[in-house]
Parts: sequence; structure tokens; C-alpha cells
Amino acid sequence: MFKKWSLFIPSLLLVFVVIFLLVEKPNAPKEVTFAPLFQILGKFVQTADVAFSRILSAGEWDEASFGAELKKRFDDEYEISSDSIYMNELLVDLIETSRKDFGYTVYVDQYMAPNAFAMPGGVIVFSAELLELLETEAQVASILSHEIAHIELDHCLNAFKFEMAKDKYDLEALDLFSTLYNV
Repeated sequence: MFKKWSLFIPSLLLVFVVIFLLVEKPNAPKEVTFAPLFQILGKFVQTADVAFSRILSAGEWDEASFGAELKKRFDDEYEISSDSIYMNELLVDLIETSRKDFGYTVYVDQYMAPNAFAMPGGVIVFSAELLELLETEAQVASILSHEIAHIELDHCLNAFKFEMAKDKYDLEALDLFSTLYNV
């Protein structure tokens, strides 16, 4: 009996994927491509991520207070420089229509490779090296806006909640989703 189920489930999954491809008809520029597979995988991973991140109820996790704690630590770690003052002044115009109730803060990291990332609670870290590579204020604003969008759309919050739920419920099987999400 077990052998029948072990073949039935993968077969059912394969049929589902074929039907999904026929219905969705993903847009791909070439005739033969892996784009449909990655589009399906992306939808599945995103859905799984949101579902599992909701295991931890919102009452247990307050983004604003977490961001305040991060800011306390980062205030000690990162020095105020002319770059950080400039970035935070630029940030004021970019968050005028923010739906989040907490303040945003940009920290400029002098030692990090060219990169920028966002964290829950309105914390954005921008490398000085990336700032040097950019040629216009519009380029800086576009990267800051991208990081703000991660916070506004709860990408950072969901990622942290996902990791906390995984640890809280000892769900080692979810490491695959975590790895795929963080790539």
C-alpha cells in the first residue's frame, strides 16, 4: 500500500505542474526555457514563506520595538558622518507616504562591500563603497526606495518571523524555503 502512495503523490504533483503551466502560460522570451519552472517555484516559495511566517502571531512580534532595539545597537556601532547625514536627509522625502508608524534611519557602513539592505523597524544599511560608485542622487534615491519598499511590503518582517517560527517550532524541514528565500 505504501508503494502506491509513494508513486501517486509525485505523479499528482507532476500533473498539477503541467496543468498549471497550461493555464498560466508564463511569459518567456524564448521557445525552450526554464522560466516557467522558476516562476512556479517562486510562487510556491513566496506562498510558503508567507504562510509559515504567519505561524508566529503578530502580537508576539512588534516591528517598531524591534527596530528601536536595532537602532540603539546601530547608533553605538555606526558613527555619524557627512554621508549618513546626507542619506537621512534624502530619506525624509522618500518616506513622506510611508504607511509604517516608525521612523526610518539609514546607517552608512564604511567597511562593507558595495551593498544595501533593509531590516525590520525602518533600519537601512548602505555601504560607503556603494555610495561612492553611484554617480547621481537619483541612483542613490532609487536604491533607498528599493530598501524602503522591502520594509513597507513586510519582506523584512516576514523573513524574521519565518526564521523565528522555524526556530520556535523546530521545523528543520523549512530550511529549504529559508535557503531559497534568502538567495
